[in-house]
Amino acid sequence: MTKINYFGALATILVAALAAGLLMALVIAGTKPAGAQAAPSNGKIAFKSDRAGNQEIYVMNTALEDNTNQPQRLTTDPALDFSPDISPDGNRIVFMSDREDDNEDIYIMDTQDIDNDGNGDNLVRLTNHPATDLRPTFSPDRTRIVFESYRDGNYEIYTMLVAAPEDNITNPPQRLTSNPATDYAPDFSPDGTRIAFSSNRNRDGDYEIYTMNSDGTGRPTRLTNNSTSDRVPDYAPDGRIAFSNNGGGKYKIFVMNADGSRKTRLPGTSGSDYGPDFSPDGTQIAFYSYPTSTATGDIYTMNANGKATTRLTTARGEDTLPSWGPVPVAPTTP
Repeated sequence: MTKINYFGALATILVAALAAGLLMALVIAGTKPAGAQAAPSNGKIAFKSDRAGNQEIYVMNTALEDNTNQPQRLTTDPALDFSPDISPDGNRIVFMSDREDDNEDIYIMDTQDIDNDGNGDNLVRLTNHPATDLRPTFSPDRTRIVFESYRDGNYEIYTMLVAAPEDNITNPPQRLTSNPATDYAPDFSPDGTRIAFSSNRNRDGDYEIYTMNSDGTGRPTRLTNNSTSDRVPDYAPDGRIAFSNNGGGKYKIFVMNADGSRKTRLPGTSGSDYGPDFSPDGTQIAFYSYPTSTATGDIYTMNANGKATTRLTTARGEDTLPSWGPVPVAPTTP
């Protein structure tokens, strides 16, 4: 079995950057500029946390975590569960888990735990492959997901139907990229015609942001060109793209137009900011931040212009990889 500890490697990169002394000492946690107030956005944020001693998936309201507002735990398993993504209707979550066969595959479940058993309802395994499948995200119409996989010897981008495993036997995942470099962190555009991703396929070997047709046709378009790394792109509802860049020794979040123009650095926190995810209305961005070289990550939000930064999670342990989805939409009856 091929198994790559990708997130462990990423954590090592972030901590090394912090420990190098290139990071300011503290994040001004939970503070906002005088008179500034983040505009409220409907929906919930799913994230990965080890606050209970193991990496699990949680979902929370977009208010500050306190005694009256506690995140709801949606997985309870000794395995590792992470990389959640909420569907566009708010009803489902796809995520990565190694709960079966000690193998990293993609699963789907409801965003609610109606029976209160500590797990999201209607849990289904979507992929079953000896290599690593991870970081899934939904298409705008919820019928497909795009994800990265090591099943061909290096990380490439794949897409597949959101269907039961037996249906994917006759409709297997489709490989969209074919390059000896690493292609990872894919995200669908709002209209579903494009996919943004990060890759080190360029000559200098650092990670840059690319987009491609969502069916894999044509050649990918490179949107960034830096001596530092640009990672984990996320589309806004209006087509802009947020991403993280490690210029200056710490990751900060930038926003650019869909064609790569008008790149703007967002102030965020004084720490290392990573993993941006736009709110459903596009007015805010969720992300996670590390205040010091020895601190664990927490979930934050800020306005889409980078102002009014708010720390949402305060529990002990590491809270990372936020996905911001809408309030669940009740299914219509015939």
